[in-house]
Amino acid sequence: MSGLALYDYLRATGCRIPTILITASPTSRERKRAIASGVASYLAKPFSEEVLLDSIRQALDHDRASPESPPQSGTDPRM
Repeated sequence: MSGLALYDYLRATGCRIPTILITASPTSRERKRAIASGVASYLAKPFSEEVLLDSIRQALDHDRASPESPPQSGTDPRM
């Protein structure tokens, strides 16, 4: 299963987590599909640690601001 297929599956089951897809074989078609699906970032290897850290910060900031985000209780039985 690809990362994007996993992301689509998780969203279909109601699991909404900030997601950064990392690939060694990027394509513009796959990138467009990933971003349209709602992933926070689509990174192509190699990338710098600063790019990764920026992507993580943006994903978490977006998740905190999203009305779809579940409350952060830390007791999710699915985890």
